Amino acid sequence: MRETRQSLFTIDAVSAVIAAYGAWGLATHASLGFAAIVPSIVCLAIAITGWAYTERMRRTVRFKEASAKETSRNIQQAVYSGAVQEFRLVNAADYPGLDHYFYDQTQLSFEGNGFRTLGDLENVTLTKVLPNSRKFRRAMVGPNGDIVASIIHIKSRVANKPDRRLVELQSELSDGSYINTNNSSNATISRSEPRLTHVLCASQTSFEEMIRIHRDARAGVLVSRPTIKITCVENVDDYIHLQQRFHGVLSENAKARDFAKVDPKEAAARDMLERQKGVYSGKPHEYRMVTPAEFPNLDHAFYDRFKDFFAGRGFRFAWDRENLTLSRLFPHMRSFVRSVVSDDGTMVGFAYHKIIPNGEIRNMDLDTELSDGTYVITTTASNTTLPFPGFDQKHCPSKTSAEELLRIHQERVAAALAARPGIAIVKIMNNDDLLQSIVRQQSKKAKHKQSTGLLNAEDIKKIKGRQLLPHEQAVVVELEKIKQAEQIGPTQ
Repeated sequence: MRETRQSLFTIDAVSAVIAAYGAWGLATHASLGFAAIVPSIVCLAIAITGWAYTERMRRTVRFKEASAKETSRNIQQAVYSGAVQEFRLVNAADYPGLDHYFYDQTQLSFEGNGFRTLGDLENVTLTKVLPNSRKFRRAMVGPNGDIVASIIHIKSRVANKPDRRLVELQSELSDGSYINTNNSSNATISRSEPRLTHVLCASQTSFEEMIRIHRDARAGVLVSRPTIKITCVENVDDYIHLQQRFHGVLSENAKARDFAKVDPKEAAARDMLERQKGVYSGKPHEYRMVTPAEFPNLDHAFYDRFKDFFAGRGFRFAWDRENLTLSRLFPHMRSFVRSVVSDDGTMVGFAYHKIIPNGEIRNMDLDTELSDGTYVITTTASNTTLPFPGFDQKHCPSKTSAEELLRIHQERVAAALAARPGIAIVKIMNNDDLLQSIVRQQSKKAKHKQSTGLLNAEDIKKIKGRQLLPHEQAVVVELEKIKQAEQIGPTQ
């Protein structure tokens, strides 16, 4: 449909040029007689014919889109009717059109991570709804029974659209909610809907990385709900029952949206906006004290080097803390922050290691709060946000040593004080002072973000570090629609 719309736009543009030429000819040659204006009349006739054609085609496109939308809704209603899904064990050889190499190689990869195979299953209920999309899933379970894996080859029903080779990880929690991780996205993101936390990984994400991301996301959900347990799966019947319960939740959510298919652009825009609302709500973030052992995937040696260096410069250790607010919003990127404070209370240091999609970051920050409500911040973090008023930030190269970072920060603080006589440093003398300073920072940033509409195209460009691609621009369009509907926008 997109290509058709682009073609119609081109025809309209060409028709406009021809019409303009025809109108010019009529105005210029009208006094020369009928023969002189015949070419102009022909041009106008061609333009009118072109416009009539594009209008007729647009009506056809709108009709097809409405029909496709209704067909999609009918399929959604049939798939998510709420009926208990029926599964049966099958023989993979009965599905010659599917990619058996994909199934076998993926199975070997998961077996290398301690998973075992439960069997090959066909969703009979789904086959009855979509008989031309018959497929099977290879069911596996993790070493502790707390993660199930499904390997599925989905043949495309649309010409020029590639097949999907889906790997899905699921954990069921005792409160009836689910953590669901799959490789169906262009980039690793998290999305939430009632009783479901989805983590969508990029299709090229390794299976080992998917398992790590899933476990981190699950831990991020469980950390604030300590009484919740994980359902353990021991055999294929347990797997089937879990899938039936999971499908029941999907059906409830589909019914709540009147079986309308989720628009991925709108979903991406809504998810980005909801995360911004969470980060910049204006409410203090929630924290908890942690031990490094709770984060076995993080670089403990990096944290220790940071602590040891600053201890040698008279800094005292403050705490290791997890920001629960951020862990809930970004469950696939859980981390903790180590904080140190200078002996005179004029500087605070932070260090954190995060494993992010397709990479890792190890950052150090040095912060000093001034009595006029401004901050001097020197950091090794990359510059991925637009400037916040009142925050004098310097972004140093990621390889900057702790010693060099300290020297640069001390010079910048001295320069800031010299430039503004009468301004003093707000000293951090204990952990309560540190917490209150962090809360003031968050509040100041939240007020600014709320005054600018939380998120816009310029913010996203800054995060990406480049111009937006067409599909990203389409997400921004949806974002602005949502913001307009919710009356979120810049304030004076």
